[in-house]
Amino acid sequence: MAIYKNREVAVTSITPSTTNTKLVTIMYPTGETENVALGAVRLTKDEKKSLQKQYPNDFDDVAEASDEDLKSIRLGVAPSYDSDRKAQAEAQATKDAAEEQNRKLVEAQKKEADKTVDAKVNK
Repeated sequence: MAIYKNREVAVTSITPSTTNTKLVTIMYPTGETENVALGAVRLTKDEKKSLQKQYPNDFDDVAEASDEDLKSIRLGVAPSYDSDRKAQAEAQATKDAAEEQNRKLVEAQKKEADKTVDAKVNK
């Protein structure tokens, strides 16, 4: 299996191209086919090895997709290399840090307020 635009696909063949870009024909689970740039596809290790046997030297530089990436795609979640996922994780980390900092500041201010109230009550 392979991944193209966060969808599971199968690479069926190399497509002749008049440009320097290598093209491959991919097939979606629905049976639809599309010609896409080879660099836009990520292959599993097994599929990469199989295609390297069929087409020596054509698939050496293709990025690999891990089993975890395939599981993510099958569950409808972005794979680990997806830039949106990285941005989401960074935003979540920033939010968590801001909430923690705010909690600390509120606690410090509450302690000061408690001291002020104690001073007024215990005159």
